[in-house]
Amino acid sequence: MSNALEGLLERLQGATFIVSQPHKVQMMNRRAEALAADGSLVRIGVDSRLTLSVGAANEQLLRALRDCFDNGTSAGSDFSALIARADGRTAELCVLPLAALVPGSIATSERLALVNLCFPEERTANEDQLLMRRYGLSPAEAAVTRKFVGGASLQEIAEGSGVKYTTVRNQLSSAKQKIGVHRQSELILKVGELSPRLLLNQPPANESGGA
Repeated sequence: MSNALEGLLERLQGATFIVSQPHKVQMMNRRAEALAADGSLVRIGVDSRLTLSVGAANEQLLRALRDCFDNGTSAGSDFSALIARADGRTAELCVLPLAALVPGSIATSERLALVNLCFPEERTANEDQLLMRRYGLSPAEAAVTRKFVGGASLQEIAEGSGVKYTTVRNQLSSAKQKIGVHRQSELILKVGELSPRLLLNQPPANESGGA
């Protein structure tokens, strides 16, 4: 189970940590290791405790972890929020109770939490690729669809992309046809179903096929 969990952590987009009480890191993916080494947002102490460098965000993290450890997998024990980074950009913090148990150094009676930090600029590329793979959208159609579902108007998309309004309208129309919807409200609901809080990176080609 440990190897399987390590494989899952590497596929999760963003920096992901498995944490036990009292917010001690038991496992992390390579993105998390790099983020911890940088130290600008995440820090891991000599006692293996996970903290965020932004005080308010760290308080949110600690409260979310306490809820996970106290409530387990019951309703309301998951948490998500946007936190500010030192460079002015944001990161998406997600904390979830982890039902799976990791054998070895972690006692089987100990509750675990998954902490994920995802960065919007990385998520954007993943969402476009997902739309392209799932529905055969072109890069431009995927980008227009993502921005429209995210709340931007066609005029705003056109101005931001430096293209004509009619071009954006035609790209969205083509995207709706490929996705199999007719109304814009249907498009929003359909694409919204593809936006989980934890995103998986595309596995290598030799891992995606079945036996």
